[in-house]
Amino acid sequence: MRIETASRTLYHFEELSEEAQETAIERLSDINVDHGDWYDMDYYKENLAAIGFENAKIHFSGFWSQGDGACFDADVDTHKALNAFLMCNHPARGFDPVLFGKWLILAERWDIRAHINQLGSIYVHERTRNLVVDYDFSENAWEKLRIGECEELLEQLRVDACQEIYSILEKEYEYLTSREAIQETIEANEYEFTEDGGLA
Repeated sequence: MRIETASRTLYHFEELSEEAQETAIERLSDINVDHGDWYDMDYYKENLAAIGFENAKIHFSGFWSQGDGACFDADVDTHKALNAFLMCNHPARGFDPVLFGKWLILAERWDIRAHINQLGSIYVHERTRNLVVDYDFSENAWEKLRIGECEELLEQLRVDACQEIYSILEKEYEYLTSREAIQETIEANEYEFTEDGGLA
């Protein structure tokens, strides 16, 4: 009996031809995002809690397909959310400061509360949820205090937060799937390749 052992030549990335490098990059295109560790949900949860959306559970899908986006379920601290809106208010959104002050008082007393509804959808973008204000006073008082406008402001705060989360995730994903980031991972892990760019 005779046993033969075959040998093969392996290359580091920088030793490959340009064509083989492109093949390696293409074959490892999802190396940085093929696991759930590429995004840090704790970062987004902390930011959401700071603007009144506490104990958030974040959902997203992406990227670049119809229905992609981000949304979250959370407990709503209405008083904190109104304060957050006040801090980042856009001039075009203008509001009545006296009325806004009344909303803050009502929210602090828990006379105005809010919750997030999940709407029927197979998607998870910002429009698959909505924020609804709960209140402990008459319909006449609702109209007099223009609580519908308060609800709209809080809903806009929620939508803006969803869009910001998605935008940050999308940028991170674009970077991690870029040639530069893939090559950094290859070189940091000292991967070896066959001559045609296949991972050894």
